[in-house]
Amino acid sequence: MGRERELGAVEQAVQSLREGRSGVLLLAGEPGIGKTRLLRELVVRARAADVLTLYGRATEYERDRTFGLFVDALDDHVAAVGTSGLPLPREADRELTRILPSWGSGEETHPSRLREERHRGHWALRALLRALSEARPVLLALDDMHWADPASAEMLSYLLRHPVREQLLLAMAFRQEEVPPPLATELATAVRDGSARRLDIAPLSEQEADGLFRPGLHPGARRRIYQDSGGNPFYLLELARASSESSGAAAVLAHRPEVEAAAHADPVPRRYARPSPAN
Repeated sequence: MGRERELGAVEQAVQSLREGRSGVLLLAGEPGIGKTRLLRELVVRARAADVLTLYGRATEYERDRTFGLFVDALDDHVAAVGTSGLPLPREADRELTRILPSWGSGEETHPSRLREERHRGHWALRALLRALSEARPVLLALDDMHWADPASAEMLSYLLRHPVREQLLLAMAFRQEEVPPPLATELATAVRDGSARRLDIAPLSEQEADGLFRPGLHPGARRRIYQDSGGNPFYLLELARASSESSGAAAVLAHRPEVEAAAHADPVPRRYARPSPAN
């Protein structure tokens, strides 16, 4: 699907991580533009390079789940490999039993108390990430970060202010306009001081989109669908499907399963929906 610039940045981030350097990669863009697809490509390439990949995704309806984004990213790994052998301070170990369900049989902590004491959780989670990255390169990939619960958003701000210096790549995909203001400020500061790299995911060019249409489709039809979609992969796919259904013609896009997967990777809320193209 094109994206040579973005894929080059993804490859460069993986290479830097393999060489032992830490970093932050930010993937920003409108709904349906392909942020999730690029983040998943980063995960695939990192795994191929023998990087420990930890993937978490925030959801709009779980913002009351304290540290939910980090639980989603870390808990399965903890459950699979256990906690023995990690060089963690005793206090961090105790805090992690309150945050990660798979960490062990720690004391039960009421959610309100966990929220009040979450600054201790920030320190403990950072200690865990540091311990993991001392053993091997680590990718922490967080999708739909704009929906993070308050504790997770504060944790991200904490990591940006106190980065893990060992081999850790923190990658986040998000919609800029929905990021909580305090975290948005921290992101902007990190980009400005050079500790983070930001990629604003642009629409597909007309040439990139042209490669998705089936051969023989009239140039005027290609141009109309592209212009109506604005180069957004999700809208391009939906408009192409609507065009073929309304006309009774064959599919206007070439059969490319990865195109549909990429287009539907980023959910598009109704409030972002664009008007249907004119017939």
